[in-house]
Amino acid sequence: MVYNIFNLCSNTEQIKINSKALIYAFIAESDPIHLMKEVVSSEINNCEDINKLFATETIASNLLI
Repeated sequence: MVYNIFNLCSNTEQIKINSKALIYAFIAESDPIHLMKEVVSSEINNCEDINKLFATETIASNLLI
């Protein structure tokens, strides 16, 4: 799932998307069912949709500190 997210955006967005996906992957290890349901229920069509999917990135980052 994370690998597929890496490849949805143009190269100009790649680093930003990768960092978000890595945070997601880490959190998913802790709470896979909740987050996988979020991913499966979201239709990811472009970078804008991915950014919405990871709207909680800041909160997740703070929890990792």
